[in-house]
Amino acid sequence: MTKDELEIKFKDERQWLNVRAKNILQDSGVYLFDDFYKMYIENAKSVDFKSLRNCGAKTEKELNEFVQSILSEAKELLPKTEPDKPIVINSRIDLVFEERFDRLQNRAKNVLKKAGANTFKGFYEQILQAESPDSYILRLRNCGVTTQKEILKFKAEVEELALSGKWNNIPNGIFADIQFSFFETNLFTERELLIVQDYYCIEQNRESETLDDISKVLELTRERVRQISVDILKKIKRNVKRIVEKSEQDICKYFIQDYFEVDSNLAEQINNSEGTNFCFGFISYVLETCCPVNYTFINTGANKLPDYRGIIVNNSIPLKFQACFKFLTQQRNTRRNKDIKIEVENLIERFRINNRSTLFQEANDFNLLDKMQVLGVLQLFASNLANEKNQIDVNSECIVFKRNTKKLKYEYLAEILREYKRPMHFSELENESKRRGLSIKSVQGALMHHPETFGLKGQGTYGLIEWGGYFGSIGDVTEQLLRERKEPIDRKELEDILCRELYISQDSIREVLLIMRLRTVL
Repeated sequence: MTKDELEIKFKDERQWLNVRAKNILQDSGVYLFDDFYKMYIENAKSVDFKSLRNCGAKTEKELNEFVQSILSEAKELLPKTEPDKPIVINSRIDLVFEERFDRLQNRAKNVLKKAGANTFKGFYEQILQAESPDSYILRLRNCGVTTQKEILKFKAEVEELALSGKWNNIPNGIFADIQFSFFETNLFTERELLIVQDYYCIEQNRESETLDDISKVLELTRERVRQISVDILKKIKRNVKRIVEKSEQDICKYFIQDYFEVDSNLAEQINNSEGTNFCFGFISYVLETCCPVNYTFINTGANKLPDYRGIIVNNSIPLKFQACFKFLTQQRNTRRNKDIKIEVENLIERFRINNRSTLFQEANDFNLLDKMQVLGVLQLFASNLANEKNQIDVNSECIVFKRNTKKLKYEYLAEILREYKRPMHFSELENESKRRGLSIKSVQGALMHHPETFGLKGQGTYGLIEWGGYFGSIGDVTEQLLRERKEPIDRKELEDILCRELYISQDSIREVLLIMRLRTVL
């Protein structure tokens, strides 16, 4: 049927409508054939007669039958439409929808919330799938003309968003969703995005700038930039939690081991699989923010991005790892003049979690697997706590915190004696220390001022107290021997002992004993 023939049929059937139906048809703007043709055939739209005033069920049925009668004869005139593209509802469409929804005025937000259309799924089901979406919007309660226009414009944006499908090919993953939300939507203003990228440096291969540097670029005071950065961090945390809640991916897929460290290797693995470019400091921050209840995140770095880092431990391992790490950190930070050993068994006994007894295992018993896991976590702790100044060794028996202070001059002298394994004259020690590049003004003074380490073995000759034996002058050693034996000693025996213990000739010993005439000897 041609357009002219259709117009004749339209006018012919319209005259048989009752007066009420004609009036409603006129109110709807399709009383004339040209208006009807433009609405139903050219634009492929329809009128919801039920929403019009004074249109009862009987009149609505009469008008719908009239429209269907005309359209049934206009199949050749109807435009050929392509089949509708399937609308894919995913987390990224939700993120874009929410970002654009937040830009609406409060009245428009409240109207859509009451209609259950404040999420993409709800908007799609309540409005986009309605028989006449525009008419449905016009019928919403408390929706004035300005709000109607705003919602209609928003509907057009959502339709374009739903049908575009341009985000469907992005790799799946929570970090991919975060990157999309941060950089592909208008979540951050231009000023905020500058702080996110240059101050927090959440991406790899970026150098962190100071607040002073950023304040000059933004032409703001340093304090104002600091305030904005605090608000941005809260915004990051809030949106990360929201993304994780709405994501189709399970956050637990990143927690597949009983204990692991968030390091550059893990960051590279996540970035490669999800097509992101986040630094491991930001990845640590995200995993701590969304850490499952059965895991504990132990912060081992700074509390500021991008230097955030940590170790994640499964709570099934019965040890208080937070307290244990704090204790080991305190040990690391103490000044140590010697190596300190901490037994692993003592550490377990101190920080174990008191569990209830089970049918096959007594309370507080550590099995071999538990000990192996604890040892593995302790090794991660040691690798994070160790630095150039503090060296830490871990084995199956103990944790050894190496000395972190410089050796004193007398300790270098003791080290020389241990290497030579014999008493040495102070002049010989002085020559050896010079040969090693040590600057010791008075070697003999250093030896005499540390009687707890060095002992006199002869005139100007010193040995180490740790070697044992007798130390001091001939008179001191003789008095000590007599006090130990509590009886007189034969002169010959005394001379032999003194020759053996002290680096003094026998003739000198005899001469000294004769001169001294000690009461204890007589």
